[in-house]
Amino acid sequence: MGNIKRILLVNGEFPPISGGGGIYTSNLAQSLAKQNSDLQVLVLAGTRDVFTVPTGEKPLSNLKIIRVPELYLIDQGTTHIWQVSKVLSDTIATFNPDIVHTHHTYESLAAFLCKQILNFKLVITIQKSPVRHFHEWKEDPQWSLICFLYEQERYDGVIVNSQAYMRTAKFFGAKEPIKLIYYGIDKKRFFIDKKLGQKVRGELGLKDGQFLLVVPSRIDERKGIDILIDAMSLVKQSQLKTYKKIKAVVAGANIYSKCSDYKKLLIRELEISGNQENIKLGYKNGAYDSMNGLYNAADLLVIPSLREGLGFAAIEGMNVQKPILASNTVGLDEIITDKENGLTFETGKAEDLTKKILWAIQHKNELKELAKKGYEWQKDKFLIPEMAKEHLDFYKSLVE
Repeated sequence: MGNIKRILLVNGEFPPISGGGGIYTSNLAQSLAKQNSDLQVLVLAGTRDVFTVPTGEKPLSNLKIIRVPELYLIDQGTTHIWQVSKVLSDTIATFNPDIVHTHHTYESLAAFLCKQILNFKLVITIQKSPVRHFHEWKEDPQWSLICFLYEQERYDGVIVNSQAYMRTAKFFGAKEPIKLIYYGIDKKRFFIDKKLGQKVRGELGLKDGQFLLVVPSRIDERKGIDILIDAMSLVKQSQLKTYKKIKAVVAGANIYSKCSDYKKLLIRELEISGNQENIKLGYKNGAYDSMNGLYNAADLLVIPSLREGLGFAAIEGMNVQKPILASNTVGLDEIITDKENGLTFETGKAEDLTKKILWAIQHKNELKELAKKGYEWQKDKFLIPEMAKEHLDFYKSLVE
């Protein structure tokens, strides 16, 4: 295997403004630098603007994070690919990395353009959540670009983070070598803390005996939050007494401007259904650092997504020994098996979700057993150090 001294990771999504792909890149960067003191890791990271970055951001001595607003804005359609390519090419020319690893569609396209004039090893990871059925890709023009990227000979390797991503990559013509490396979850961040859970329940105004549903996701149409609202309305119609004991909290805010219309739709649905008191949209702006409190406060984590790449939140919740009720969609079906390590419902079916919510409330002992089984299932999987090692070994295999 080749020797690696410098690695450049590129991701427009990156904490504090981040989805699962950004958290993955952050965990990877931190672990690579921590485990290999002689390795220089540089992250070209996106942000809305440099003023949104915490002033206390001080990474390891061999890890440098350069914040570039253009990387965030390109995914919002408000900056040009050439601007990102210029930033990326200047960084590559200066840093001279052994490996460049891009983590989204547009970042990978920018790297392809840079490869026309610069010589470097390129690994791509496409973080766009896979579709449930391949005919659905025609509805989103970004998939045409992803297909173009995969079919090119301008990269040296592909890393995918789930079987769903692997199937998608092969369907769209990705070239070998393709390496499946599952995400690593920061399990030290998510742990059982009953006092914290009680504190959060108090902040939410929960009374003794109330059943808390937590949806650990941002406000995004793909997350299926409208399906939960419909399910809660069905509970209200059929079992009003039970409904009054339920409180639901959606963790995240709408961090993307394109999600604003969806949030307005949700607010309107809450008004029409009269569910405003029982469903809260957003908790402390959905901050990643606040999630352990929400996990501990929850009686049940509900993930009604239409599709997922894998499902960080489900694994994080399992590590806090919380029961998971998730759609049986692509990605999540790699984590949750119904009545074995959690509960599942038919994707997009509010009626089925309603039945599973009511079952969970009426079978609390069985729910606790499922939570324990979920914890046991994941406790030796999805470990960050192992994930980082697999990445580094793959990088080395590409360098002569």
